[in-house]
Amino acid sequence: MALDCETTGQSPHQLVELGAVAFTLERHLLSFETLVHSSDRINPYARRIHGINAEALRGAPHVARVVERFRRFVQGSVLVEHSADAFDTRLIARTVGAALDADNVDTTRLAARLWGLHDTIGLERLCEKLGVVHRRPHHALADAEATAACFVALLGLGRERFGWQTLADLLADGQPPALRLSDQVLAREHSSEAARRERDGR
Repeated sequence: MALDCETTGQSPHQLVELGAVAFTLERHLLSFETLVHSSDRINPYARRIHGINAEALRGAPHVARVVERFRRFVQGSVLVEHSADAFDTRLIARTVGAALDADNVDTTRLAARLWGLHDTIGLERLCEKLGVVHRRPHHALADAEATAACFVALLGLGRERFGWQTLADLLADGQPPALRLSDQVLAREHSSEAARRERDGR
């Protein structure tokens, strides 16, 4: 399951869009895409990047509802993201109020292992390097689709070079750091705030 988040672009980051793709190595299975209601200010730079403004979020579902749907959607999956510090899954975990009960593989770490990279490679650059078509950069579902395609391509290269065959092989080279205790505390605090906003109809 590949996923991607778009946010308000300022700390503490808040979800404004969430996209995910369920896939096998052979084909796309299902998609998940939604805007997320937020009353927080969207940073002008982030707004220029993803094109989401306050007007677009009017009528969007509240974050508590979105993350509950998302948890059901990804249940039993291995999560794939393009973020060396697991930004997307950490953000969702903070929003949910607990670490996601799923293994997590990061395509930037797989790429770094394959090509000896010391800096994080951006998703658009990785797509170019692998010949993956990215239909709409900086939009959650399209980024998730591109991440899934890059993962499949990286896996093929890793099988040839390193013999990647199992999930354990991928986790050894591509798993981001575990959620820290401080992250878990923030997650619980954020979950309480999200629940309060949902009750207040905000």
